[in-house]
Amino acid sequence: MRVTFNNAMQCIALFDEVHGTGNPADFYNPDAFVNVFKRINPDILCLAEVPFETDTGQSYFIDALSKQLGLSFSHSVIGDQSWLNEGKWYGLSVLSRWKIQNYRVVTFSNPQLTTRWHNGKTYALHDKHAQLCDIITPLGSVEIINLHGFPFHKFKRRIQEFPTVLSEIEQLLTGSDRPLIVCGDFNNKANPIEELFPNSIGPTSLRNTVRFSMNDYFPEEINGQIDHILCDRRFLLEKTSVEKGLSDHPILTVDLERPKMLWPHLL
Repeated sequence: MRVTFNNAMQCIALFDEVHGTGNPADFYNPDAFVNVFKRINPDILCLAEVPFETDTGQSYFIDALSKQLGLSFSHSVIGDQSWLNEGKWYGLSVLSRWKIQNYRVVTFSNPQLTTRWHNGKTYALHDKHAQLCDIITPLGSVEIINLHGFPFHKFKRRIQEFPTVLSEIEQLLTGSDRPLIVCGDFNNKANPIEELFPNSIGPTSLRNTVRFSMNDYFPEEINGQIDHILCDRRFLLEKTSVEKGLSDHPILTVDLERPKMLWPHLL
């Protein structure tokens, strides 16, 4: 079973939102992103910063992914209006080759921060969410969580200053006794995820399957990792990969298998 996660940066291809010049909307290219994911060929695709044409969920990008990758089942949650592409919205999406059940959304507590960027514009902290669902896979029923955390570092704050948000994420990571896979942009810049959630991620709990440094893919970035795929240790980890992709976040992929003797009740 192949699971892929990417923050697609609203399908703005290879544009640096902080240091770039020109209009980022000129780099909007959903078809290029579709071609990348088509090559990877995931069974489950979790995405952050998905572009939508309307606040009701219409998305050319999601429709194209569903048709061209054979990911017939999908759910999305729309967040706020895009700051990169005027007239569009962005949010989270889970796409799957198999049936999605028990879909629900958690909205994290927003501390309503604002900041002024180098371009003179004032930005507000947008709402962030987590998608939760069950997917009936050939490995059995698997719980999937797809989340996008607050970018506190862009507001010159640290996530440790907001214990309510940390607690809300911790509850998601520890709230299931079923086989669990968590994908997300945690925005834990300069904070290793194992240190933020020591009770949830470690040798006897969830495995951080893909390890890399942002600096390896984007030299202007500091060392660190904010995108993650975490999984239950009952999964056998067959293969992992990281590639730069087209957005300002690398693409993470894991191939998982399950030892049948551990989950006979799920067969």
